[in-house]
Amino acid sequence: MLTHATFEVLNQLAALLEQLDEEEYSLTLPVISNNSIGKHVRHILEFYICLLQGQDGGVIDYDLRKRDVRLETEISYALHNINNINALIIQIAENKKLTLIVGFSETDENAAIETTLYREMAYNIEHVIHHFALIKIAVETALAEVKIPENFGVAFSTIKHQHKTCAQ
Repeated sequence: MLTHATFEVLNQLAALLEQLDEEEYSLTLPVISNNSIGKHVRHILEFYICLLQGQDGGVIDYDLRKRDVRLETEISYALHNINNINALIIQIAENKKLTLIVGFSETDENAAIETTLYREMAYNIEHVIHHFALIKIAVETALAEVKIPENFGVAFSTIKHQHKTCAQ
């Protein structure tokens, strides 16, 4: 279930990226706080990279992302990373116990929270959808010719609710 949902959101992202050129991908857009679609994609992919790397050592710290500029400026590099993430996600066979390092203050020390691999996979799916909603606003505002996949940026729970409501 989590694997399938991960593939679905990452494949939606790939479908969107394949329609953009590098200039559109890197374009700073006021509607998303002077960020680019590429910056949101980098952020999404680096969370998955942190998750996949952290599961091996048992500790995840999303704040220690590399912040790889290539992910936000080179579509082919982002697509390559999407393929790598999908290939590694499919290999996950067990729900490992993990420690999540979090910090919510500039001055306080970070905290260590018990979590699991599946919980973090679920979190990453929701995290992606949140960023998709922002990317969708950017595309609809600045790149109207780009076709956005159906349900892009819509939570799976919302989609289920909409289908249930329409069936009644």
